[in-house]
Amino acid sequence: QIALILYPLKDCFKIRDTEEYRVPSQVLGTQQGQTRLLVEATVPAAGYAVYDIRKGGQPKAPAIKAGAWGLENSVYKLTLDANGDISSIVDKRHGRELVAAGKSIRLAFFPQNESYSWPAWEILKKTVDASPQAITGEVKVTVAEEGPLRASVCVERTLGASRFRQWITLREGAQADRIDLVNDIDWQSSNALLKAEFPLSVSNPEAVYDLGVGSVARGNNTATAYEVYAQQWADLTDADGSYGVSVLNDSKYGWDKPADNTLRLTLLHTPATKGGYAYQNKQDFGHHTFTYSIVGHAGDYRAGGAVRKAEVLNQPLRAFVAPRHGGVLGRSFSLVASQTPNVALRALKQAEDSDEYVVRFYETSGLGSQQAVVGFAAQIVDARELNGVEDVVTTTCANVFDLARQYVREGRQYGLVVCDPPAFAKSRKALENAYRGYKELNLQCMKLVKPGGYLVSCSCSQFMTPELFLKMLREAAQDAGRDARLLETLIQSRDHPASLASEQSLYLKGDILQIV
Repeated sequence: QIALILYPLKDCFKIRDTEEYRVPSQVLGTQQGQTRLLVEATVPAAGYAVYDIRKGGQPKAPAIKAGAWGLENSVYKLTLDANGDISSIVDKRHGRELVAAGKSIRLAFFPQNESYSWPAWEILKKTVDASPQAITGEVKVTVAEEGPLRASVCVERTLGASRFRQWITLREGAQADRIDLVNDIDWQSSNALLKAEFPLSVSNPEAVYDLGVGSVARGNNTATAYEVYAQQWADLTDADGSYGVSVLNDSKYGWDKPADNTLRLTLLHTPATKGGYAYQNKQDFGHHTFTYSIVGHAGDYRAGGAVRKAEVLNQPLRAFVAPRHGGVLGRSFSLVASQTPNVALRALKQAEDSDEYVVRFYETSGLGSQQAVVGFAAQIVDARELNGVEDVVTTTCANVFDLARQYVREGRQYGLVVCDPPAFAKSRKALENAYRGYKELNLQCMKLVKPGGYLVSCSCSQFMTPELFLKMLREAAQDAGRDARLLETLIQSRDHPASLASEQSLYLKGDILQIV
């Protein structure tokens, strides 16, 4: 990564890494007696590295071209139009144009944004269906930085009383494939919605969205799903899988997809209001700073490293200056690191009820269960699998009917019980006995649920219809003396499509119940 260091001297510098090799650096200028210094640094996961700053050396010539026309580094040539919007991005590695012909990546302003029922969060379909405006007032483009590690152009615009400044940045080194758009906005626009619009040269009826501990594919806007959530990134990869574009961000979570080749990220929402929520007509007014980024890549989001690159954007290196001193840990140290690229460390914390440490991981590629290797700074004395509330997870091989009855006799209760047995009814002849088995098992499971807790009950038998399954649950609740409230009915997901020509293909069903 590239780290920003504030150093209390004015001079040219030579920077050396933990192995005494000189690394690239760039002086940005001085501020309040301190030099703002960029350094390309490699730091281990959950750790640190010590770099030496020494006087001397000569500043290197800029490696990144910058001008009012745009920017160019070793990966991209980026061109601006007369409005300061990005009209072209050429990926020089793959000979690909990222921007759709005749379009521009831009700030998209929607001048009508009524939201009377729930204005704090609701955006209406008619708002995003309208054609947005470009922001073209008082456009000014200047070179803000130009050096061997980073270069930026600053685009300034106005619209009414709102003021927009946007730094478009390219780097060299490990982040050369990321285009940053750093926004500084004084927002004073009523009855308005602002989005970042990405009309791309790749096309796919589905995009992939980050969920924090996984991802999901969603289609184009529909009547009920036209403003959808995602965390740190969304990705649009061409339908042939050859090339894609990831859009990363550091603080915005609403997206829409109006066409096969277009993503939009919601930035600011100030609706027209009335009635009991009239006072919300000034929400989002004021000063905002946020960043979103563009990354082109061969293959899909996995091959492009969208998860890792979004983490780098959201968790940049933190640098600080310290005097030379000794230390037992050495010049580089890592507390814990995943050695499996698609298994990410999500959290490292002390346990709630002991002096042990809790580590949380998730698999980033959606490839399912697999072997992973994690390295720690010291020998592992003991390791146990935990659930989300740090209870130890155990696996027991037993007759589930006998075990459930035993747990009921012991007075055990849980906030969540999942009942997902194998198919009891493998033929119509076996359905009567299977029904009794499902009922008995679910009756015991309901007794194991704490008041106000939840039972997720499933069946994978095609002969146990959803209607019959729900009837069974109703009878089990009556016999258990519990009030069961149906929260949601589950059916087969898109990765298990049912054939209308075959009843047997419709076999997965379930219900989520609250047990009171």
